[in-house]
Amino acid sequence: MGLAYPKFVDSTGAATGGSGGSGSGSGSSNPYRDWTEIDIHDSSLWQRTDEIGIGVGSSGTISTDGTTFIYNMEASGKKHIQPGITRGTFYIAKAHLKPYEECGLAEPTGVGANAYYPEQFSIKVEVLFDDIPITGPVSNPALPIESSVSRYGVNGQVLAGFVSYASDQGGTPGQPSVTDGFCMARMYKNRSGDPEASTQTDMYKSGYMTGNAQASSGGATWKCQFSPRRDADHNALIFQGGFGAVSRTSLDRVWVNGGSYSTTNPRARFLGPGTGLSGGSSNEFTGADDRYIHIALGFCAFDSLNGNVFQIRIKRVRYLIQPIANREDFTAE
Repeated sequence: MGLAYPKFVDSTGAATGGSGGSGSGSGSSNPYRDWTEIDIHDSSLWQRTDEIGIGVGSSGTISTDGTTFIYNMEASGKKHIQPGITRGTFYIAKAHLKPYEECGLAEPTGVGANAYYPEQFSIKVEVLFDDIPITGPVSNPALPIESSVSRYGVNGQVLAGFVSYASDQGGTPGQPSVTDGFCMARMYKNRSGDPEASTQTDMYKSGYMTGNAQASSGGATWKCQFSPRRDADHNALIFQGGFGAVSRTSLDRVWVNGGSYSTTNPRARFLGPGTGLSGGSSNEFTGADDRYIHIALGFCAFDSLNGNVFQIRIKRVRYLIQPIANREDFTAE
């Protein structure tokens, strides 16, 4: 539909083209492919969707001061996203991804601009959290942090990854399907204590969530758990996936994983489930070659049975599409 993200300046100072660019293309001294940032503070690039159900309401508010994006859940209720349920807030990039255009590749014969093949692209989506006062879900500032429905943002959850549709959404993506419409990384505040006074490695948990499966793991500390704060610890949510078309069997279509990491320490461990989601259970991207993929965030409570009041503070959203050279001439199936 002609939609494209604005041009962004890469780490070399050169503007990338369209909604991505060639990263380390001609004239660049950067040996790595560059990330493309989608301006989370520009609401014209994003579509909000909410499913309203019993006890849910649309009470979550979105605001920004130009440097920090804030999702504020100011009332308790069953604001919840999980396999088979989308009673939360999705914040969806209006433009669908066009991997060939973004990577400077010619579209193979018979392949649409939106098509993905698992051996041709590696994809990551990253969300960087504000770390003042706490990295990740925090208390709603309107309530005492120790209140029974706040407790330092306990059960506050944020998702990042993809939503997909069978047709072009024309710049106004709708609510994704509860079973085959979303595939995302997730992180949530697992314990109710003050993170600034604890170095428990299960204070936060990270993992993945799709329309029919989810998993998470503890085992790492976050920046806000230290005084003085340490740059080496986790401060970002990361989704990574390789997925593609309908295959000859149901077992080799998709591989996805999600979790968290430190953006400043490349040797710090990735925190997520030991095994990513693969095979037939990843039906969110069955037939991904003819689906339209949008980067998206999700905001919800981890536990739908409890009242959850929390705030999510985000500094940056960016993604990386890495093309992989084919072994032979590309042939579409």
